Amino acid sequence: MTDPCFACPDSAQPMTAAVRQRAWADFLYLWRLCEGAACRRARRCKGNPHACFPRYAPLLPGEVQDYYSSLLQSREDGLSFEDAMSELQEEGLERALDDWRQAVEASLHPHPEARRGRMTHL
Repeated sequence: MTDPCFACPDSAQPMTAAVRQRAWADFLYLWRLCEGAACRRARRCKGNPHACFPRYAPLLPGEVQDYYSSLLQSREDGLSFEDAMSELQEEGLERALDDWRQAVEASLHPHPEARRGRMTHL
């Protein structure tokens, strides 16, 4: 898994703050929470990530927020990407991110019965 936070320093062209913020917004699937129709249609941030990130990141599941915070802290502490990912896995936070992303993907493809209007309850 490539992470925007760790990919930036190794790239030939350093990421600007806006590009980095947009990459994080896309990585965390913030577009799914966004009110912007362009973002939802494109399934990526198409707006101003500096305005949207503080608005929508708090709506992420708590453990996904912890994933983001822990990964940033690991980078600040000078850990390698591999070491940071090991820590996240030990804490169960990598799984939380995977669960969130799978839930978002599942929400984009509703159950066939729901599309036909046959489901009366969930």
